[in-house]
Order: sequence, then structure tokens, then C-alpha cells
Amino acid sequence: MSTPARHDEMHDTWIPIGDRLVHAVEWNGSGSGTGTGASAPPIVLVHGLGGSTVNWELIGGPLARRMATRVVAFDLGGFGRTALGPHRASLGTNGRLLADLVRTVGPAIVVGNSMGGALSIGLAAREPELVRALVLVDAALPRPLRPPALRETVDGLFNLRGLAAAAIPFAGPPLVRYRMKQLGPAGTVDTSLRIVCAHPSRVDATLRRRMIELTDYRATGNDSARAYHDAIRSLFTYTTRQMPAHVRTVRAPTLMIHGVLDRLVPVSLARATARRRSDWALEVFDDCGHVPMIEQPERFVDVTAGWITAQFRPARSR
Repeated sequence: MSTPARHDEMHDTWIPIGDRLVHAVEWNGSGSGTGTGASAPPIVLVHGLGGSTVNWELIGGPLARRMATRVVAFDLGGFGRTALGPHRASLGTNGRLLADLVRTVGPAIVVGNSMGGALSIGLAAREPELVRALVLVDAALPRPLRPPALRETVDGLFNLRGLAAAAIPFAGPPLVRYRMKQLGPAGTVDTSLRIVCAHPSRVDATLRRRMIELTDYRATGNDSARAYHDAIRSLFTYTTRQMPAHVRTVRAPTLMIHGVLDRLVPVSLARATARRRSDWALEVFDDCGHVPMIEQPERFVDVTAGWITAQFRPARSR
């Protein structure tokens, strides 16, 4: 398995948006790509619930080099190193923040994992001029009207074990803080990896250490519990109410990547969405869970770069 991009390839930055500073990392592969015959549009990476820019470190540099473009990952409000402050971490608030952040980059290829996939669909539906193409990585998806396995679907949506308590009004944030304190940074990370990965023992050791360091940093504040509470509650509301209409509305070329062993968003939901949107491509990763960019980074880069190349290849080369 590849190692995270070297620090001399990954640039940390802070982006002012209104009254807040948003943490971001970027990789600049301009002039180094081999895939499209010309530089691809910039690529924006959007993490999922409890995630951060760290989740993308295995693939940011390789993707930038392959596509000869700028790749940027943001920490959404209340996650990673972006403080929550007086704001909420609901999908509505972070959706507006994402739109503002993409405007700083320019119309982009938006790649979203899990909750980040749901945010990316909402962005493409509401502000299509900002999204050149979508890559949905085990995105949170709407339930089919007559799902093949309703119990699996409901369990998948709430299979956060101890962190499912975050959705409980008033009591949720204190319960999350208590659980994180009991587990400690390493225990919190390892518990999460057991949920999202098919084979957590295979996760790159350097990446795991980076996740633990970030979890330790975040333990000093109150953002994590509040962010989980806001995000989980609003994610359920969005996927069951507004999201089906947004899925129908999206006009950007779209690729879905989904791990067949995903316990949070069953692959049946991705297949059902692909049936409703037959123009969307679906790539199922065998022996993989909820975070293909962490579990199978080389394949992730190959599939994503190949699909982007096909979408943006000069017309004379098609």
C-alpha cells in the first residue's frame, strides 16, 4: 500500500470565509499529468462524518500528478482543524460553506465521501455552475421507495455504534464526549476504522498515526460532539426528504465508487441509485468498505483518474 503524500508535496493553508478560517490542504500537479492531454479542472475533496483532510492524504498527491491539476481538500466546519465556533455543523450550514469554498477554487470536479458525497450532490443540484463533474465515494444516498432490504438500510444508516447516540437531542453531545474520553484518541480512531474499513489492520500505519494526532488535538475542544450531533440529525433528514429530488436534478457527469462490504451505506443503495440514474457510472470495489481512498488508494486513483480523463479528453481524441 502506498504511503501518504510527503509533506513537501502537501501544502497546508487557511482560507477566510466570512467570519471563519477554514483549514485546507492542497497538492499542485500542474504540468505533471499524463492522463488528459491537458490539465483537468481543479479537484475538490470533501470528507465524510468525523473525517478530515487526513482522509485524502493517500490519494491527493497521486491524483494531482496524474491529472496535472490542483487538488484541494477542506475541513468542514466542526471537523478536522476548522473550528465550529458559533456555527452549526448541519448539512445546510456546511453545504453553504462548501459552495463558498468551491468558489475560491473555481468550477471543479467535486469528490465526496459519505456525508461529503451527500453535500456534493446538494451542491451540484443547487449550484450546477460550480460542479464540472461528481465522484461519489460511498456517498450517503436516499433509500429506494421499495428497498430490497429495509432492515439492512436502516441499520446501515445508524451503524455508528457508540456514536449513534450523537443524534439524541440534548443528551447526544455529552454522550459522545464521554465515549471519546473513555476510548482515548487511539481507541476512538481504531473504533472508527473497525466500522468504516473491511480490513482495518491493513490501513497505512502513518495515516493511522496522523488520525490519532488529529483526534488528540480535537479532544481539547467541544467541537466534535456538537458537530456529530448536528451532522447526523441533518443527514437523516436530508437523505429521506430533499435528496431524492436532488439526485434527479444533477446534470454533471457522475461516477459512483462504492465498497461492496460497506456497513454504513449498503452497496444496494448505490445500485438502486445507478438504476434510477442510468447515466451515472458505478464502480464497485471488492473486498472494500466505506472508505476506498484509504483502503485501496492505488485502485481509487486509477479508477478516478481514468474516468476523469474520459470526461475531459479533448474532443478530437475521443
